[in-house]
Amino acid sequence: MTRRTSGFWVGVVLLGLTAMPVLAAPDQQRAIPPEAGEALRNALLTLEQIKGSTLDSYWKADAMALAMRTEARTGNAEAVGAMMRDTLVMIQTPSTAPVPAAFSAGPLYAILAQGMDDLRDASNTRGLVNLSSQELVKIPDPAVLANVYPYLAQIAFDLGDADGARSMIGVANQSAAKVKASREKTSALALVAMADAKIGDAAAAAAAIQAARGELPGITDPADRAIAQAIIGRAEAANHNGPAARTLARGAATDYDAGTAKADRSMLQAVKTLGLIALAQAESGDKTAARTTIKALRHTAESLTNPFEQLIGWLTLADTIIQVER
Repeated sequence: MTRRTSGFWVGVVLLGLTAMPVLAAPDQQRAIPPEAGEALRNALLTLEQIKGSTLDSYWKADAMALAMRTEARTGNAEAVGAMMRDTLVMIQTPSTAPVPAAFSAGPLYAILAQGMDDLRDASNTRGLVNLSSQELVKIPDPAVLANVYPYLAQIAFDLGDADGARSMIGVANQSAAKVKASREKTSALALVAMADAKIGDAAAAAAAIQAARGELPGITDPADRAIAQAIIGRAEAANHNGPAARTLARGAATDYDAGTAKADRSMLQAVKTLGLIALAQAESGDKTAARTTIKALRHTAESLTNPFEQLIGWLTLADTIIQVER
C-alpha cells in the first residue's frame, strides 16, 4: 500500500485549526469482523460518557487516544481525523492533578502516531513521532521510556528512517537495563526484541529475547508469568521462531488459568492479559487457540462496570479481534 501524505500537519491542530482534516478517501476503509465492529461501537459509546465525566483531562486524553488508535485499524480516516483533533486539544488541557508519566504527552502522542501509521498517513505520523520524542526526553521513568521507544522505532522504520529507528531502539535498550522489577523488565526487553526484528536485526532480537527469558525465573506470580510469556512469545514470533513462540503462548495460557483463583486479580488486568495471549497465539500460528481466548476475553470484558475499564475492555476486544483476523 502506498503511504499517503495528507498535508494536514499535526502542529497546525495544536495552533487551533478547527477545520476537519480529510485524510483518505472512503474506499480506504477496511472491512472488520462484525464482533470487532460491535465492540468498537460499545467503546465509542462509553468514550462519550468519559468525555462528559468529571475525570481529569489526562484520563480523558488517554481514553481518546486509545479509541483513535483502534478506529484507525478500520481505515475510517474521516473519523480518525476528528478523533485526533479532539485528542490533541485534550492533551493540551491542563490537569487538576499531577499527570503520571505513562499518561503524559509523550506516550499519548506515540499512541496517536501508531494510529496514523496504521492509516499509512506519513505526514501526520512523522509529526506525531517528533512531538512524542520531544516530550519523552522530559520523562525520567525508564519503564515508560522502555515501553514507548520500541513502538516509535517501528514507526520510524515504516517511515523509511532506519537510522532513527536504530537510535530509538538504543534508547529503549538503555532504559530497559534500568528497569528493576522482573516482569516489567521482561516486557521492556521483549518490546526491544520486536523492534529489532522489525528492522531486520535478527541477532539483536535474539539477544534481547534471551535477556527477557533470563528474567522469567524471578517471576513467580502466575498472572505476571502469563504476561511475560505472552510478550516474549510475540517477540519470538516477530523474529520468525514459530515453535518457541507457540510454546510460550501455551505457557502463558496455562499460567493465566493458574492465576484465575487469585481473589485480588484485577478484571481489567485479566482483559489486557487475555488480549496479549490471543495475539501471541495468533502470531505463533495458532488462530484456533486465539479465537478460544477471545471468547474468554469477551466474557471478561462484559463483566467490567467502571466506565474507563469498560472502554479499555471493549477496545482490547476490538483490537484483538481485528489483529487476529487481519
